[in-house]
Amino acid sequence: MKFVLSVLLLAVAMLFNACSACSEAVPAGHIGRTWEPGGFSEGLLGPGYHSCTGRCQMYLMEVTDKDFEVPMKVLCSDSLNFSFSVNVLVAVDTANTKVVEEAFANLKPDEGTTRFTVEQLFNTYVRPVVDQESRKVVSKYKTTEIVNKRSQVIEEVLAAVKEATKGSILTVKRVTVGNLDFPKVVTDAQEQKAKRQVEIETAKAQARIDEAKASAKLKLAEIQYKQELVEAAMVADANKVIAGSITPQYLAYKQLEVIQGAAQGPNNWGFVPYTDMVNKPVDTSHWLSPQGIVDAELLKRIQEAKDSAKEADEALDNLKLKAESPKPQ
Repeated sequence: MKFVLSVLLLAVAMLFNACSACSEAVPAGHIGRTWEPGGFSEGLLGPGYHSCTGRCQMYLMEVTDKDFEVPMKVLCSDSLNFSFSVNVLVAVDTANTKVVEEAFANLKPDEGTTRFTVEQLFNTYVRPVVDQESRKVVSKYKTTEIVNKRSQVIEEVLAAVKEATKGSILTVKRVTVGNLDFPKVVTDAQEQKAKRQVEIETAKAQARIDEAKASAKLKLAEIQYKQELVEAAMVADANKVIAGSITPQYLAYKQLEVIQGAAQGPNNWGFVPYTDMVNKPVDTSHWLSPQGIVDAELLKRIQEAKDSAKEADEALDNLKLKAESPKPQ
């Protein structure tokens, strides 16, 4: 009875020790696989705690997204070195169970650990492909062609890398090409070309400015010329109007104005007023010039001047009579 009890207690103790020893955790961003003396267990374990036998050991694989830069220096077809870098964003393809399980079995973790990193997977499975495919694409071009066909070359590199990594343990999520570094002889040539282009564009711009200034100056001269023509025409027309207005009748009217003013002077005693010499009334109906300068108002003023002149004549006659009368003794 004691023997049976001892065996049961030993079995319980072994079972307890076994259960407590195989509780292994798989942290977030990882997958796991247990290893026993006979090899790795079937299937992959996700994040969480997992039970196993007392002699098992948990191996982990990092599955988070990681971005890696692959510096490149390629000898182009014109025997010049072209430097650039290929940036690749990758993640473990956990859906590809067979390939992942093979990686667990074939890779050796870093010394002293049971963990496979994404960097280790990248350096093993993807970096060599990126290097090979990028060289294959770039080496067929001349460096000057890469300058002119930069976008095309980049697209070819991206397509080649993605195609070559299909079915790999790592899924390539993004590929970019950067840090383009051309040989100095190429960059110097490009700088000279750009400088010449700037000089040409500057000269064109200056020519456009000079042309605009000349055009503006010409337009201003045309405007000034037209203005002078208009002013000259206005003066000519004015002279024609004035010349047409200076008629004998108009001059006679101005004489009447002068006589009227003189007759009103305090020191005047006599003068010979305007007369038509035949003592006939002056016909003013034809005193209109072609421009119609003498109007009704002017005719009225002329008539007033004639009346004043008549009054002046009468006053002058009275003065003469008084002067000829004998003086009283």
